[in-house]
Amino acid sequence: MKKSTLLLVLSLAMVSAFGQRPVRNLNDNPFRPSLPTEKNRSFEQRMIGFQASDNMEYYSYTYNEHNQLIDIHSVVVGSYETHDSVRYNANGQLVRIDGYQYLNDIWKHVYYLEYTYNEQGQLASRANYNSVSDWTLGGLYEYYYNPDGQIIQTDLTMGGRLFQSVEYSYVDGLLVEELWSNAGFGTTSLTPSEKKEYAYTDGKLTESITYFYDNGFWDRDSREEFQYDADGNCTLHQTFNANDAVVDKSIFTFNNQLLANTLMPITPETERPKTFTNVNTYLVEEWHTLDANNVLQYVCDYLYDYDNNVSIREDVKQHIAAYPNPCHAQLTIQQEYTNAKAAVYDIFGKLVTMENLSDGNSTINLSACKSGVYFIRIVVDGAVVETIKVVKE
Repeated sequence: MKKSTLLLVLSLAMVSAFGQRPVRNLNDNPFRPSLPTEKNRSFEQRMIGFQASDNMEYYSYTYNEHNQLIDIHSVVVGSYETHDSVRYNANGQLVRIDGYQYLNDIWKHVYYLEYTYNEQGQLASRANYNSVSDWTLGGLYEYYYNPDGQIIQTDLTMGGRLFQSVEYSYVDGLLVEELWSNAGFGTTSLTPSEKKEYAYTDGKLTESITYFYDNGFWDRDSREEFQYDADGNCTLHQTFNANDAVVDKSIFTFNNQLLANTLMPITPETERPKTFTNVNTYLVEEWHTLDANNVLQYVCDYLYDYDNNVSIREDVKQHIAAYPNPCHAQLTIQQEYTNAKAAVYDIFGKLVTMENLSDGNSTINLSACKSGVYFIRIVVDGAVVETIKVVKE
């Protein structure tokens, strides 16, 4: 199966799920950090994009002056291009996401989601509207909490009737079970359909198991496994099928010298990048999944990109220069880092090339690049230490 086809299938599954999967209160979600809602929160750096090593996928993120995510631009070559516009209220709470897709040479508004909050500032509802249904309400989620502020139930109403309910259980403050009940089409009574169990070690999520209810029995469907390094970063996330064979795997590497005081592009709808509550900053996600023959195959690396608001220790700062500028073909980069890379981007944010740099002078060949403006990000241990604007003649 081509990667573009695989990603299109995954994206269609995600789009069809709008209004079909409950959004947890992010503070209770074991898979990702909390959504930063306060204005003007300070960060050492912000994730501004990530891309696939095979140049098939590009994702870029834009933030406002308050360090709030306001735009998500996604491109899957040969499949789709989308923009998500994110809005906030005066309290800094996310209240609306508008989705646009590039179709037939124009940007088309295809859906929007609206969020409300209760007096305690907790997510109270999430409503889905899309152009296919002439902007009528597609599904409404409502959220309920215990006195500790943990979500204990979500209800999905569709077409004026209760369609789905999910109950959440906790032990020592950790989510240990989700119990799903659904009403079939044409019925009003809810019956158990799915449950998910979570296991932890020293407060870290290590395993989750999904079961489906069939003829009075809970049949195991899949299992997820999480492994961590000594610093507490999730280095491996695997999904197993009912026969305990791996069907999806992500291997993560980190910059273990840089604390993860990083603003991540998180919304309640975030599917990728996979974000866990880590100690250090992501460098690379190595993704494997099943091919058309159900064989686990390496697909690509996802390379994470950060802006220049990163704190570099004064004792390791080095001089960086690029010349000649403008250049015709060969560009020399002078720098003194021992583990540096140069990432060359065009004005649209597309990665043109990434090359390792040696200590001293390194030459990058730009002869294949069209004339124009390029930005070269010098990356050291996953952090962008400097961005240089270069003109290619």
